Amino acid sequence: MLRVFLITGVFMAIGCRDNGDDNDDGAESEAEAEAEAEAEAEAESEAESEAESEGEVSIFAIQRGELAVETPVTIEEVVVTAVDIGDYGANVYVQEPDEDPIDGRRNSGVLVWNPAPVDSNTVIDELMPGDLVTVTGVVDEFAYNDDVSYCTDDGLPATLCSLTEIGESTILRLGATEPLEPVDVDLEEFSTSEGAEPWEGVFVRVRDVSAECGPDQYGVFEVAGDGGRVDVANDLYDDLSPSWGDCFAEIVGPLGWFFGYHIMPRSADDLVSGDDCAAFTLDDVSDIQSGAIDEDSDVRVRAVVTAIGEDGGGFFVQQGDGPESGIYVFGNVGGAVLGDDVVVSGAYTEYYEVSEIAFGRTCRLGVGELPTPSIIATDEDLEPWEGVLVRVEDVEVLAVDDFASFQIAAALWVDDDLFAYETPDPGDTFSAITGPLHYSFDEYRILPRDADDLAP
Repeated sequence: MLRVFLITGVFMAIGCRDNGDDNDDGAESEAEAEAEAEAEAEAESEAESEAESEGEVSIFAIQRGELAVETPVTIEEVVVTAVDIGDYGANVYVQEPDEDPIDGRRNSGVLVWNPAPVDSNTVIDELMPGDLVTVTGVVDEFAYNDDVSYCTDDGLPATLCSLTEIGESTILRLGATEPLEPVDVDLEEFSTSEGAEPWEGVFVRVRDVSAECGPDQYGVFEVAGDGGRVDVANDLYDDLSPSWGDCFAEIVGPLGWFFGYHIMPRSADDLVSGDDCAAFTLDDVSDIQSGAIDEDSDVRVRAVVTAIGEDGGGFFVQQGDGPESGIYVFGNVGGAVLGDDVVVSGAYTEYYEVSEIAFGRTCRLGVGELPTPSIIATDEDLEPWEGVLVRVEDVEVLAVDDFASFQIAAALWVDDDLFAYETPDPGDTFSAITGPLHYSFDEYRILPRDADDLAP
């Protein structure tokens, strides 16, 4: 500001001179002012070059990707927002105290990986939000392994498949200042990696969100609200115990990354209960199966688990009984077992003519009640029964293929996708066969779940 004031003062002085014919003095003063401005600009450029040569940079420049990996850096006078004390040392989240003219608060935070203290006044375990620090180290991009093709093959740049951090680091505590306020971020920004990435490492806040489930086996739960959803993780605070539908007026914490972006509350104070969250809308399976819901729509259904694939991958759920009451879920059952009451969220898709909820997220609510299998005729229209737990009675094996499937009617087979039964011979009979009805390889197939589903 002083620099601008001095230059402005010179031009104000020029403006106050008389308007006589002889303006040599004015021209001379103007030339002096221009020379002074050029000298100051040159001095500023030299200072910036000197700072760059010494590694002094901003977090904004690091997060924008302006510095290559392994570039040595010094980040002066940034503010601690969180400290992660773990078995392998302590990690510190720091953030620029001021906005950037280009990015605002985006790209303002970064993780400092396991820093060493510079002096005896800097005790890593005792750092607090609001501490003012200087950090040195090298720019790094952390990924679970060096091969990020699982991510980049989808067209994403490598920076969206890793966590930017400062490695080989030291930290110097300069003193205390006011803790930074969290930055309010719309949930919609977290709906894509491109939208979330600029907030990586930044101390953020989301408002009026509801938990879609309690924490999974990794300590992560998802919240949803107006405009989108985001994961919340227990990296910094272990005691995360929400239930499905719990409302939070706000959740705050730095945004981390590990196979996806997540907010990391630092304590119970970062999870503020509320009562102004929109209620979750639950869909009917029958609306999906009847076509009342458009394909590729996001859906959320509450139903009972009726069958589970190998290792929990892929399962069937059902609401009540009767036609169009069941559906296949392409996703992990999330620890639920047969008969559990669950909420499944995902995208309704038609995969090779099979209606399914794809990439389903499963929340176990408790023990439910298995529906009674619906008895169907082998010669009726089977399409309404797709995904439903059904039973056929008094059937004979008509044919057997090379893959352990056997035919019991013109348009109905039995398959071993869920249970590796002993393949019967043509002419063998069953008093009853039970299982969810599936469609694959252009045929409807009953999938027995265990030996009890094949009654001799």
